Amino acid sequence: MFEKVIYIASDCRSGSTLLDLLLGNHDKITSVGELWRLEECLNNPENHCHICMCGKSIKECPFWEKVEYVLGVPLEKIKTKCHEKLVDRRLEQAIVLLNNHKLFTFCSYFLNSFKHDMECAANMLRLYDAISKVNKTPFIVDSSKVAYYFRLLYLLQPAKVKIIFLYRDGRGVTYSKMREEGMKLEKAAKGWVRCNRMMEIMKLGIPKNKIFMTKYEDLCKRPSKILEKICHFIGIGFQEKMTQLNKYTKHIIGGNPMKFKKNRDKIVLDECWKTEMTLQQLEIFDEIAGKMNKKLGYY
Repeated sequence: MFEKVIYIASDCRSGSTLLDLLLGNHDKITSVGELWRLEECLNNPENHCHICMCGKSIKECPFWEKVEYVLGVPLEKIKTKCHEKLVDRRLEQAIVLLNNHKLFTFCSYFLNSFKHDMECAANMLRLYDAISKVNKTPFIVDSSKVAYYFRLLYLLQPAKVKIIFLYRDGRGVTYSKMREEGMKLEKAAKGWVRCNRMMEIMKLGIPKNKIFMTKYEDLCKRPSKILEKICHFIGIGFQEKMTQLNKYTKHIIGGNPMKFKKNRDKIVLDECWKTEMTLQQLEIFDEIAGKMNKKLGYY
């Protein structure tokens, strides 16, 4: 049975896959990637996300086959995906923030979306247990990003859940989304603000010893120092091999496609937004997201 899950919350393009890979190098940690996407990955084979980091499809991956065997249930029957627009529902958010499991259970009888989400969170906990048994590691790292999932997990098993809030300069995130996903600047910037606001909300009421906050830029510049602090936060000793970008022994699902680039084995800080974004683009970003960026310490 797993001892703790370390949940990474962040916006997309913020370094969660990188951090997941580095933490997964520890002997006591198994990295699984974006576990909430397991249902989507298995039931949408046309999407590239159905490929495990090992290069095989999740259905053909020996690791996930063992997880399925331990669970005793076909993986494709495990629901892990919450309702799409739940992050916009204020009632659900308010109830989750109360950290009252009995109230949450009561409300699930009247709110079908809540009942579904509670089932998804419980399934993720079952998956952590199975993964822990397969790899014989007490700690699981889940880089699902969405902070709402953390609150669901925390509500069900508060003693077993810790969270890392990972931030990145909004200009870097916005430019990366524009470059890699073809997203419009305004949409990317607004999405970044919305995500960070949600992370702020989902921190409310959580004990400080359950939260670790760090920046993508610091992780890239001083990986040993940041990883040492994270290990202390988890309660394990730091291992030097954690600073190596090992991509050959992981079975991560979802995440940044960089995980498949085996020749990219160095931690590289991506700040190309500084030279690639125009003055006009920077001004537009500042109008939309400048206040939040400064709040997070980016000037």
